[in-house]
Amino acid sequence: MPIPPPAARTPPRQRIAVRDQLTGAPISHIFGVGGLVGSMSSFGATARAWRTDRLGIQLAFTRDAMTSAAAAGRVTSLQVEPGAVYALFDHVSDYVWIRPYVGSGLSFHHQTLKVSSPAVIEPASGNGVGFRIFGGSELTFAGAPRFGLSAELGYRRFPTPFPGFEADRLSASIAGHWYVK
Repeated sequence: MPIPPPAARTPPRQRIAVRDQLTGAPISHIFGVGGLVGSMSSFGATARAWRTDRLGIQLAFTRDAMTSAAAAGRVTSLQVEPGAVYALFDHVSDYVWIRPYVGSGLSFHHQTLKVSSPAVIEPASGNGVGFRIFGGSELTFAGAPRFGLSAELGYRRFPTPFPGFEADRLSASIAGHWYVK
């Protein structure tokens, strides 16, 4: 008796089909857009796409501002952070879908220092590239099946061009994604 090819022996992994309680239609959570707020007084826009049931990509555009007790002025930072995410598992119950994940990505940022003083001082700016690692969990509730709420902890490292304005390396954020597909 011939041995079947490997593809025939193991069925391909299917995407989890969570169903809308009202219509019964499957909800895929393939592509979502939304917003986020973070611990470093940051806020911004985010998008997340799950390529397979476990592997995904995300992109965040954030802005934050900080002041320092050691230096005069205020630094604003604009960041673009593309990254890859990996879902550890999916837990689906009658009321909630829990998807813990880990990820890593790059952090491109542009920082501007503005000093408020009686003298006219031109703002100074600097660009940098760093990295970010993070982990969190996305929750989807049965009452709002297209909306995913994420809580995340992360570590971010990038150069700071202005002494006295070092950002916290540890961060926490909350994001919401509306899944359009």
